[in-house]
Amino acid sequence: MDLDHFRPTRRPGDGTRFVIGCTARLHKKNDHATLLRAFATVAARSPQAKLLLVGRGPEEAHLKALADELGIASRASFVGEQPDVAPYLLQMDLYVQSSVAEGMPNSVLEAMATGLPVVATAVGGTPDAVIDNETGLLVPPGDPSALADAVLRLLTDQRLAESFGRAGRARAEAHLDERLMLRRMEHLLDRVVEHRLKLIFKPTEGWVAC
Repeated sequence: MDLDHFRPTRRPGDGTRFVIGCTARLHKKNDHATLLRAFATVAARSPQAKLLLVGRGPEEAHLKALADELGIASRASFVGEQPDVAPYLLQMDLYVQSSVAEGMPNSVLEAMATGLPVVATAVGGTPDAVIDNETGLLVPPGDPSALADAVLRLLTDQRLAESFGRAGRARAEAHLDERLMLRRMEHLLDRVVEHRLKLIFKPTEGWVAC
């Protein structure tokens, strides 16, 4: 990814709010319902906590109704699908992904590149992206209580949250920079070509069919 576009330049906190966010399609596999239930617990214990959901999908009406039922509608913002999520990541203090199924979650990688600590479910490729207790916290899927506990741990331990955010950015710089990936790909292709030429060129016979 473009690490110049996703970079940790978030607004300075003023202590009056703590924004928990997610940029994912409002689909059952992303299980925003568990996130909303977890946030209801967080909101009851932390008056400054806000929830920012970026995305649209078939579950939108159901999730808005659930937020109202849980009494958190005034503290949960649904901003819809956005062409560029980077400005919204800059508004967040913590990124949460509550999926029940994943491949390699780009949204989590973008959050890490932005320097956000991450709380995510340990499904699919997420544990390959988020190193538990180093760049974030991993919890079981479909468990609002575990999700809320992890969020509250980072909400109440700012130093730990900041260390996770720095480690996530460092991991992105080491493994996710598109320029670095291009250089690695070019090097790999050079090695493949060099190896293949050695296999099909024989000094005593010249070029031979492979």
